[in-house]
Amino acid sequence: LATHKRLEELEKSKVPANEPPSLMVQIQNAPDITTLDALEIDVAARDPQIQSRLMDFVKKRRFELENAASNEPDYLLEEPF
Repeated sequence: LATHKRLEELEKSKVPANEPPSLMVQIQNAPDITTLDALEIDVAARDPQIQSRLMDFVKKRRFELENAASNEPDYLLEEPF
């Protein structure tokens, strides 16, 4: 009976599939700097104990996005003849 009751509690606490992913996942998958800036504002609204950890993810993703563009060879950026 206790197991059945616990299973019912777990079913109720499941995250619905239509909810957006967690803030950390959104940060890790941010497609551009603008989106990352908006997520950084969301980080400031979170609990102070988790803010530093989330900001580490923001910094890491910002570094990835900024360096992804600079890793392309210059000849791809030039005008064709």
